[in-house]
Amino acid sequence: MIYLTMASRRKDNGITKICKRCGEEKTLDNFFHIIKGNLYSPRCKPCHNAFCAEYRRTEKHKETYKKWSKTKRGKEVIKNRIINWRIKNKLKRNAQTTVSNAIRDKRLFRKPCIICNSLKVEAHHPDYSRPFQITWLCKPHHLSIHYPFYHRPSCSKE
Repeated sequence: MIYLTMASRRKDNGITKICKRCGEEKTLDNFFHIIKGNLYSPRCKPCHNAFCAEYRRTEKHKETYKKWSKTKRGKEVIKNRIINWRIKNKLKRNAQTTVSNAIRDKRLFRKPCIICNSLKVEAHHPDYSRPFQITWLCKPHHLSIHYPFYHRPSCSKE
């Protein structure tokens, strides 16, 4: 007996499929292909990504991730993610380290957020090749600059 989780056998013409979430008929390249057999995700890629984003915000996921991150495998995966990010983003990492060291050595001082005057700020680098050319922003405003379509600032000072 075959048990299927998060996937269903194709009941279509082999070219298109109907998304379980939005109900739209789309071509198969709009669905995640599951390695075992000829299976596809029941949701199209945009719906699946939205579903995962919603799930990541739940307490259940946060609890599960917290437990997983303390396992041997979790620590390994997280360590590898950090190493890979540092390899891919050498210029960005260098700018962050330079600013952190300057703050630690009291050569650079944090200023209030330029938008809301919050004192809990992060350094934003418009150009990573100039590590000391920075703008001080609180986390919500910093995220809204890097991810304008996904993050709307909910700053307590506004």
